[in-house]
Amino acid sequence: VWRNETRVTDADGDATTSPLDVLTLVNFINAKTFGEEGLLPPRTDSSPVKFPDVDGDQFLSALDVLNVINFLNTRGN
Repeated sequence: VWRNETRVTDADGDATTSPLDVLTLVNFINAKTFGEEGLLPPRTDSSPVKFPDVDGDQFLSALDVLNVINFLNTRGN
């Protein structure tokens, strides 16, 4: 599972949602870690300990980033 089920907007796994989560997602997208289409492969023991699938659609996309930004904006950060 590429989604943090405890706190869905916590993409970097540090138990908080902050601008660093946005940066984590942008870095994953820019590195093309998951291919051009952003489809997330099955998770393995060697997978990064990060949670890029914020919206739970099994893809990494700008929508995941936008969900974190929107969450931060509603909290006034």
